[in-house]
Amino acid sequence: MNNSMGSSPIFYENGSWYHRTKNLTESLQIEYGKRGGYETEDEAAEAYVEHLNIFKNRLALLKEKQTPQFSFKDYLIYWHHNIYTPRSDDSTKVVASYVLYNFIVPSLTPQEEEIPLSALTASTLNSLMKRTDKYCKTSAKQTHKYLSAVFLDAHLDGHVKENPMDYADKYYWEDPKPAVIYTKEQLKTFLFYVSHFYRQLYLEFILALFCGLRSGEIRGLQFEDTNKIQQTLHVQRQITAKYTLIYSTSGVKAVRNGRAVKPPKSDSSLRLLKVHRFVFELLNERREEIRKLKKNHKETWNHEYDGYICIGKNGNIKSECTFNAALERICTRIGLPVISMHDLRHMCATWLFYSGVDLLRVSLFLGHKNPNTTFDIYISHLEGSEHLRGVLDATFNPFPELPQVSEPVGRAV
Repeated sequence: MNNSMGSSPIFYENGSWYHRTKNLTESLQIEYGKRGGYETEDEAAEAYVEHLNIFKNRLALLKEKQTPQFSFKDYLIYWHHNIYTPRSDDSTKVVASYVLYNFIVPSLTPQEEEIPLSALTASTLNSLMKRTDKYCKTSAKQTHKYLSAVFLDAHLDGHVKENPMDYADKYYWEDPKPAVIYTKEQLKTFLFYVSHFYRQLYLEFILALFCGLRSGEIRGLQFEDTNKIQQTLHVQRQITAKYTLIYSTSGVKAVRNGRAVKPPKSDSSLRLLKVHRFVFELLNERREEIRKLKKNHKETWNHEYDGYICIGKNGNIKSECTFNAALERICTRIGLPVISMHDLRHMCATWLFYSGVDLLRVSLFLGHKNPNTTFDIYISHLEGSEHLRGVLDATFNPFPELPQVSEPVGRAV
Protein backbone atom coordinates (compact mmCIF):
# COMPACT_ATOMS: atom_id res chain seq x y z
CA MET A 1 0.00 0.00 0.00
CA ASN A 2 1.40 3.43 -0.96
CA ASN A 3 -0.51 6.67 -0.37
CA SER A 4 2.48 8.95 -0.91
CA MET A 5 1.09 10.36 -4.19
CA GLY A 6 -1.99 11.95 -2.61
CA SER A 7 -2.39 15.42 -1.09
CA SER A 8 -3.20 14.03 2.36
CA PRO A 9 -0.73 15.10 5.08
CA ILE A 10 -0.70 11.47 6.31
CA PHE A 11 0.64 8.75 4.00
CA TYR A 12 2.16 5.27 3.98
CA GLU A 13 5.61 4.81 2.46
CA ASN A 14 8.35 2.16 2.57
CA GLY A 15 6.68 0.10 5.26
CA SER A 16 5.73 2.85 7.74
CA TRP A 17 3.44 5.85 8.18
CA TYR A 18 4.57 9.45 7.55
CA HIS A 19 3.19 12.97 7.95
CA ARG A 20 4.14 16.07 6.02
CA THR A 21 6.07 18.87 7.79
CA LYS A 22 6.51 22.64 7.61
CA ASN A 23 9.51 24.40 9.12
CA LEU A 24 10.84 27.95 9.10
CA THR A 25 14.39 28.42 7.84
CA GLU A 26 16.81 31.07 9.15
CA SER A 27 15.85 33.24 6.16
CA LEU A 28 12.21 32.96 7.28
CA GLN A 29 11.16 30.78 4.35
CA ILE A 30 8.82 27.82 4.75
CA GLU A 31 10.60 24.53 4.09
CA TYR A 32 8.44 21.47 3.37
CA GLY A 33 9.40 17.91 4.31
CA LYS A 34 8.21 14.67 5.83
CA ARG A 35 8.65 12.67 9.00
CA GLY A 36 8.05 8.92 9.28
CA GLY A 37 8.60 5.69 11.17
CA TYR A 38 5.12 5.51 12.70
CA GLU A 39 3.59 2.07 13.05
CA THR A 40 -0.01 3.15 12.59
CA GLU A 41 -1.90 5.82 10.70
CA ASP A 42 -3.35 7.15 13.98
CA GLU A 43 0.15 7.66 15.46
CA ALA A 44 1.16 9.61 12.36
CA ALA A 45 -2.00 11.72 12.50
CA GLU A 46 -1.46 12.59 16.18
CA ALA A 47 2.15 13.53 15.51
CA TYR A 48 1.07 15.70 12.57
CA VAL A 49 -1.42 17.63 14.69
CA GLU A 50 1.25 18.26 17.35
CA HIS A 51 3.78 19.33 14.70
CA LEU A 52 1.25 21.65 13.03
CA ASN A 53 0.39 23.35 16.34
CA ILE A 54 4.07 23.99 17.07
CA PHE A 55 4.53 25.46 13.59
CA LYS A 56 1.47 27.74 13.92
CA ASN A 57 2.62 28.99 17.33
CA ARG A 58 6.09 29.79 15.97
CA LEU A 59 4.57 31.58 13.00
CA ALA A 60 2.25 33.65 15.21
CA LEU A 61 5.17 34.59 17.46
CA LEU A 62 7.22 35.59 14.45
CA LYS A 63 4.42 37.77 13.09
CA GLU A 64 4.19 39.57 16.44
CA LYS A 65 7.92 40.29 16.42
CA GLN A 66 8.20 41.22 12.78
CA THR A 67 7.22 44.82 11.95
CA PRO A 68 7.49 46.65 8.62
CA GLN A 69 10.69 48.64 8.16
CA PHE A 70 9.78 52.23 7.30
CA SER A 71 11.88 55.16 6.28
CA PHE A 72 11.11 58.34 8.23
CA LYS A 73 9.16 60.05 5.44
CA ASP A 74 7.30 56.89 4.44
CA TYR A 75 6.16 56.33 8.02
CA LEU A 76 5.02 59.94 8.44
CA ILE A 77 2.78 59.62 5.39
CA TYR A 78 1.66 56.09 6.29
CA TRP A 79 0.81 57.11 9.87
CA HIS A 80 -1.01 60.27 8.80
CA HIS A 81 -3.31 58.62 6.27
CA ASN A 82 -3.79 55.18 7.82
CA ILE A 83 -3.68 55.74 11.57
CA TYR A 84 -4.26 59.40 12.43
CA THR A 85 -6.73 60.61 9.80
CA PRO A 86 -9.35 57.85 10.25
CA ARG A 87 -9.70 58.65 13.95
CA SER A 88 -9.81 62.47 13.63
CA ASP A 89 -12.56 64.97 12.85
CA ASP A 90 -12.41 67.37 9.90
CA SER A 91 -11.01 70.40 11.71
CA THR A 92 -8.26 68.35 13.37
CA LYS A 93 -7.34 66.73 10.05
CA VAL A 94 -7.04 70.14 8.41
CA VAL A 95 -4.52 71.36 10.99
CA ALA A 96 -2.53 68.10 11.07
CA SER A 97 -2.38 67.85 7.28
CA TYR A 98 -1.15 71.41 7.05
CA VAL A 99 1.58 70.73 9.62
CA LEU A 100 2.76 67.60 7.80
CA TYR A 101 2.68 68.83 4.21
CA ASN A 102 3.45 72.52 4.69
CA PHE A 103 5.91 72.44 7.61
CA ILE A 104 7.49 69.00 8.05
CA VAL A 105 7.81 67.47 4.57
CA PRO A 106 9.28 70.62 2.94
CA SER A 107 11.82 70.82 5.79
CA LEU A 108 13.12 67.25 5.47
CA THR A 109 16.55 66.85 3.91
CA PRO A 110 17.02 64.00 1.39
CA GLN A 111 19.09 62.14 3.99
CA GLU A 112 16.41 62.53 6.66
CA GLU A 113 13.72 61.23 4.32
CA GLU A 114 15.52 57.89 3.98
CA ILE A 115 16.63 57.37 7.59
CA PRO A 116 15.10 54.14 8.92
CA LEU A 117 12.44 54.99 11.45
CA SER A 118 14.14 52.83 14.06
CA ALA A 119 17.42 54.76 13.62
CA LEU A 120 16.02 58.24 14.24
CA THR A 121 17.56 60.20 17.08
CA ALA A 122 16.45 63.16 19.15
CA SER A 123 19.24 65.19 17.54
CA THR A 124 17.79 64.65 14.06
CA LEU A 125 14.30 65.59 15.22
CA ASN A 126 15.63 68.70 16.99
CA SER A 127 17.24 69.87 13.74
CA LEU A 128 14.01 69.26 11.85
CA MET A 129 11.85 71.13 14.37
CA LYS A 130 14.26 74.04 14.37
CA ARG A 131 14.04 74.33 10.58
CA THR A 132 10.24 74.40 10.67
CA ASP A 133 10.36 77.43 12.96
CA LYS A 134 10.72 79.71 9.92
CA TYR A 135 7.15 79.30 8.69
CA CYS A 136 5.23 81.07 11.45
CA LYS A 137 5.41 81.73 15.18
CA THR A 138 3.70 78.45 16.09
CA SER A 139 5.05 76.13 13.35
CA ALA A 140 7.79 74.59 15.49
CA LYS A 141 5.36 74.06 18.38
CA GLN A 142 2.85 72.44 16.04
CA THR A 143 5.61 70.25 14.58
CA HIS A 144 6.64 69.14 18.07
CA LYS A 145 3.04 68.29 18.91
CA TYR A 146 2.63 66.36 15.64
CA LEU A 147 5.87 64.36 16.00
CA SER A 148 5.03 63.54 19.61
CA ALA A 149 1.81 61.87 18.41
CA VAL A 150 3.66 60.11 15.57
CA PHE A 151 6.31 58.53 17.77
CA LEU A 152 3.93 57.67 20.57
CA ASP A 153 2.10 55.38 18.13
CA ALA A 154 5.36 54.19 16.55
CA HIS A 155 6.65 53.15 19.97
CA LEU A 156 3.40 51.47 21.01
CA ASP A 157 3.29 49.57 17.70
CA GLY A 158 6.88 48.37 18.07
CA HIS A 159 8.38 50.32 15.17
CA VAL A 160 10.88 52.00 17.52
CA LYS A 161 12.30 50.47 20.70
CA GLU A 162 12.64 53.83 22.40
CA ASN A 163 10.69 57.03 21.75
CA PRO A 164 13.18 59.67 20.50
CA MET A 165 10.74 62.47 21.33
CA ASP A 166 11.29 61.70 25.02
CA TYR A 167 14.77 63.20 24.60
CA ALA A 168 13.98 65.92 22.05
CA ASP A 169 13.82 69.64 22.81
CA LYS A 170 10.52 70.83 24.22
CA TYR A 171 8.47 73.57 22.61
CA TYR A 172 6.15 75.02 25.19
CA TRP A 173 2.93 76.80 24.32
CA GLU A 174 2.43 80.29 25.57
CA ASP A 175 -0.50 80.79 27.87
CA PRO A 176 -3.57 81.49 25.73
CA LYS A 177 -4.92 84.98 25.70
CA PRO A 178 -7.38 85.25 28.58
CA ALA A 179 -11.03 85.35 27.61
CA VAL A 180 -12.84 88.67 27.89
CA ILE A 181 -15.12 88.60 30.92
CA TYR A 182 -17.69 91.37 31.15
CA THR A 183 -18.68 93.04 34.37
CA LYS A 184 -22.29 92.84 35.41
CA GLU A 185 -23.03 96.30 34.00
CA GLN A 186 -21.23 95.56 30.73
CA LEU A 187 -23.22 92.37 30.33
CA LYS A 188 -26.50 94.18 30.97
CA THR A 189 -25.58 96.75 28.32
CA PHE A 190 -24.65 94.00 25.86
CA LEU A 191 -27.83 91.97 26.36
CA PHE A 192 -30.07 95.02 26.24
CA TYR A 193 -28.61 96.07 22.89
CA VAL A 194 -28.77 92.57 21.40
CA SER A 195 -32.35 92.00 22.54
CA HIS A 196 -33.47 95.21 20.82
CA PHE A 197 -31.29 95.44 17.72
CA TYR A 198 -29.97 91.90 17.03
CA ARG A 199 -32.97 89.87 18.05
CA GLN A 200 -32.31 87.33 15.28
CA LEU A 201 -29.18 86.17 17.18
CA TYR A 202 -30.37 86.75 20.73
CA LEU A 203 -31.21 83.08 21.33
CA GLU A 204 -27.81 81.89 20.08
CA PHE A 205 -25.98 84.29 22.41
CA ILE A 206 -28.16 83.25 25.36
CA LEU A 207 -27.46 79.55 24.69
CA ALA A 208 -23.72 80.23 24.77
CA LEU A 209 -23.85 82.52 27.80
CA PHE A 210 -26.32 80.75 30.07
CA CYS A 211 -26.14 77.16 28.81
CA GLY A 212 -22.41 77.03 28.01
CA LEU A 213 -22.99 75.55 24.56
CA ARG A 214 -20.29 75.53 21.91
CA SER A 215 -21.12 77.14 18.58
CA GLY A 216 -21.34 73.77 16.84
CA GLU A 217 -23.70 72.47 19.53
CA ILE A 218 -25.95 75.53 19.17
CA ARG A 219 -26.08 75.01 15.42
CA GLY A 220 -26.90 71.31 15.93
CA LEU A 221 -29.72 71.89 18.40
CA GLN A 222 -33.24 70.82 17.40
CA PHE A 223 -36.56 71.77 18.91
CA GLU A 224 -37.16 68.13 19.84
CA ASP A 225 -34.01 68.27 22.03
CA THR A 226 -35.85 70.61 24.42
CA ASN A 227 -38.49 69.79 27.00
CA LYS A 228 -40.53 72.76 28.19
CA ILE A 229 -42.32 70.83 30.94
CA GLN A 230 -39.12 69.52 32.51
CA GLN A 231 -37.22 72.65 31.43
CA THR A 232 -34.33 70.64 29.99
CA LEU A 233 -32.11 70.89 26.97
CA HIS A 234 -30.39 67.77 25.61
CA VAL A 235 -27.12 68.28 23.67
CA GLN A 236 -27.05 65.43 21.16
CA ARG A 237 -25.13 66.69 18.12
CA GLN A 238 -23.03 69.43 16.63
CA ILE A 239 -22.81 70.91 13.16
CA THR A 240 -19.35 71.85 11.97
CA ALA A 241 -17.76 72.88 8.72
CA LYS A 242 -16.89 70.02 6.39
CA TYR A 243 -13.58 70.13 4.52
CA THR A 244 -12.02 68.35 1.59
CA LEU A 245 -8.22 68.14 1.70
CA ILE A 246 -6.42 68.64 -1.61
CA TYR A 247 -2.82 67.40 -1.67
CA SER A 248 -0.25 68.61 -4.19
CA THR A 249 3.50 68.96 -4.55
CA SER A 250 3.24 72.45 -3.08
CA GLY A 251 1.53 71.24 0.10
CA VAL A 252 -2.05 70.75 1.18
CA LYS A 253 -5.03 73.05 1.25
CA ALA A 254 -8.47 72.65 2.75
CA VAL A 255 -11.55 73.45 0.72
CA ARG A 256 -14.71 74.04 2.68
CA ASN A 257 -17.32 71.62 1.47
CA GLY A 258 -20.64 72.09 3.23
CA ARG A 259 -21.56 71.05 6.77
CA ALA A 260 -21.12 67.91 8.81
CA VAL A 261 -23.57 66.70 11.47
CA LYS A 262 -21.61 64.86 14.16
CA PRO A 263 -21.98 63.71 17.75
CA PRO A 264 -20.97 66.33 20.32
CA LYS A 265 -17.47 66.33 21.78
CA SER A 266 -18.81 65.09 25.09
CA ASP A 267 -20.98 62.10 25.96
CA SER A 268 -24.48 63.15 24.90
CA SER A 269 -26.00 60.99 27.65
CA LEU A 270 -24.51 63.37 30.22
CA ARG A 271 -25.47 66.68 28.60
CA LEU A 272 -29.02 67.04 29.82
CA LEU A 273 -29.12 70.60 31.10
CA LYS A 274 -31.69 72.24 33.31
CA VAL A 275 -32.40 75.68 31.84
CA HIS A 276 -34.56 78.63 32.79
CA ARG A 277 -38.05 79.16 31.40
CA PHE A 278 -36.77 82.35 29.77
CA VAL A 279 -34.91 80.13 27.25
CA PHE A 280 -38.20 78.47 26.32
CA GLU A 281 -39.80 81.85 25.74
CA LEU A 282 -37.04 82.56 23.24
CA LEU A 283 -37.48 79.10 21.69
CA ASN A 284 -41.18 79.79 21.12
CA GLU A 285 -40.27 83.12 19.59
CA ARG A 286 -37.74 81.41 17.31
CA ARG A 287 -40.25 78.76 16.25
CA GLU A 288 -42.65 81.49 15.13
CA GLU A 289 -39.86 83.38 13.38
CA ILE A 290 -38.89 80.26 11.40
CA ARG A 291 -42.50 79.64 10.47
CA LYS A 292 -42.73 83.14 8.97
CA LEU A 293 -39.41 82.79 7.16
CA LYS A 294 -40.48 79.48 5.72
CA LYS A 295 -43.74 80.99 4.47
CA ASN A 296 -42.02 83.98 2.89
CA HIS A 297 -39.27 81.92 1.24
CA LYS A 298 -41.15 78.73 0.43
CA GLU A 299 -39.81 78.64 -3.15
CA THR A 300 -36.16 78.61 -2.04
CA TRP A 301 -36.50 76.98 1.37
CA ASN A 302 -33.99 74.23 2.24
CA HIS A 303 -35.91 71.45 4.02
CA GLU A 304 -32.74 69.57 4.98
CA TYR A 305 -32.61 71.38 8.34
CA ASP A 306 -36.29 71.43 9.22
CA GLY A 307 -36.59 71.04 12.98
CA TYR A 308 -33.33 72.79 13.77
CA ILE A 309 -33.32 75.90 15.94
CA CYS A 310 -30.42 77.86 14.47
CA ILE A 311 -32.08 78.57 11.11
CA GLY A 312 -31.63 81.64 8.95
CA LYS A 313 -32.94 82.85 5.66
CA ASN A 314 -33.93 80.13 3.15
CA GLY A 315 -33.79 77.40 5.79
CA ASN A 316 -30.01 77.09 6.06
CA ILE A 317 -28.07 76.67 9.30
CA LYS A 318 -26.53 79.93 10.43
CA SER A 319 -22.77 80.15 10.03
CA GLU A 320 -20.43 80.39 13.01
CA CYS A 321 -18.81 83.32 11.18
CA THR A 322 -22.18 85.08 11.35
CA PHE A 323 -22.11 84.89 15.16
CA ASN A 324 -18.62 86.29 15.63
CA ALA A 325 -18.95 88.95 12.93
CA ALA A 326 -22.14 90.18 14.59
CA LEU A 327 -20.47 90.19 18.00
CA GLU A 328 -17.65 92.35 16.68
CA ARG A 329 -20.11 94.86 15.19
CA ILE A 330 -22.22 94.95 18.34
CA CYS A 331 -19.31 95.43 20.74
CA THR A 332 -17.69 98.08 18.59
CA ARG A 333 -20.93 100.00 18.29
CA ILE A 334 -21.70 100.10 22.01
CA GLY A 335 -18.09 100.59 23.11
CA LEU A 336 -17.48 97.27 24.85
CA PRO A 337 -14.42 94.98 24.52
CA VAL A 338 -14.94 92.73 21.51
CA ILE A 339 -15.93 89.19 22.46
CA SER A 340 -16.47 85.91 20.61
CA MET A 341 -18.90 83.04 21.06
CA HIS A 342 -16.18 81.24 22.98
CA ASP A 343 -15.88 84.22 25.34
CA LEU A 344 -19.60 83.88 26.11
CA ARG A 345 -18.94 80.26 27.04
CA HIS A 346 -16.08 81.43 29.25
CA MET A 347 -18.46 83.81 30.98
CA CYS A 348 -20.84 80.92 31.63
CA ALA A 349 -18.02 78.92 33.24
CA THR A 350 -17.03 81.94 35.31
CA TRP A 351 -20.58 82.52 36.45
CA LEU A 352 -21.02 78.86 37.43
CA PHE A 353 -17.73 78.73 39.29
CA TYR A 354 -18.23 81.92 41.27
CA SER A 355 -21.83 81.00 42.02
CA GLY A 356 -20.50 78.10 44.05
CA VAL A 357 -21.15 75.22 41.62
CA ASP A 358 -18.49 72.55 42.20
CA LEU A 359 -15.90 71.85 39.53
CA LEU A 360 -17.29 68.44 38.52
CA ARG A 361 -20.74 69.90 37.84
CA VAL A 362 -19.24 72.80 35.91
CA SER A 363 -17.32 70.25 33.83
CA LEU A 364 -20.49 68.24 33.10
CA PHE A 365 -22.43 71.39 32.28
CA LEU A 366 -19.81 72.52 29.75
CA GLY A 367 -19.38 69.05 28.26
CA HIS A 368 -15.76 68.43 29.22
CA LYS A 369 -14.62 64.81 29.47
CA ASN A 370 -12.23 65.66 32.28
CA PRO A 371 -12.74 68.23 35.07
CA ASN A 372 -9.05 69.10 34.76
CA THR A 373 -9.82 70.53 31.32
CA THR A 374 -12.33 72.88 32.91
CA PHE A 375 -9.81 73.99 35.48
CA ASP A 376 -6.90 74.39 33.04
CA ILE A 377 -8.80 76.26 30.34
CA TYR A 378 -11.23 78.35 32.34
CA ILE A 379 -10.73 78.53 36.05
CA SER A 380 -6.94 78.85 36.22
CA HIS A 381 -7.13 82.06 34.18
CA LEU A 382 -9.53 83.55 36.70
CA GLU A 383 -7.48 82.95 39.83
CA GLY A 384 -5.94 86.18 41.05
CA SER A 385 -8.35 88.37 39.10
CA GLU A 386 -9.65 90.30 42.07
CA HIS A 387 -12.17 92.44 40.23
CA LEU A 388 -13.95 89.30 39.07
CA ARG A 389 -14.48 88.21 42.64
CA GLY A 390 -16.27 91.47 43.28
CA VAL A 391 -18.34 91.32 40.11
CA LEU A 392 -19.18 87.65 39.73
CA ASP A 393 -20.31 86.62 43.16
CA ALA A 394 -22.97 84.18 44.26
CA THR A 395 -25.71 86.70 43.55
CA PHE A 396 -24.62 87.53 40.01
CA ASN A 397 -27.74 87.92 37.91
CA PRO A 398 -27.77 90.24 34.88
CA PHE A 399 -31.49 89.59 34.33
CA PRO A 400 -33.90 90.67 37.06
CA GLU A 401 -36.23 87.88 35.90
CA LEU A 402 -33.57 85.13 35.95
CA PRO A 403 -32.77 83.16 39.12
CA GLN A 404 -29.48 81.51 40.00
CA VAL A 405 -27.90 79.33 37.34
CA SER A 406 -29.39 75.89 36.85
CA GLU A 407 -27.14 72.88 37.08
CA PRO A 408 -26.95 69.83 34.83
CA VAL A 409 -29.70 67.31 35.44
CA GLY A 410 -27.35 64.43 34.69
CA ARG A 411 -27.62 61.45 32.42
CA ALA A 412 -30.23 61.56 29.70
CA VAL A 413 -32.81 58.82 29.45
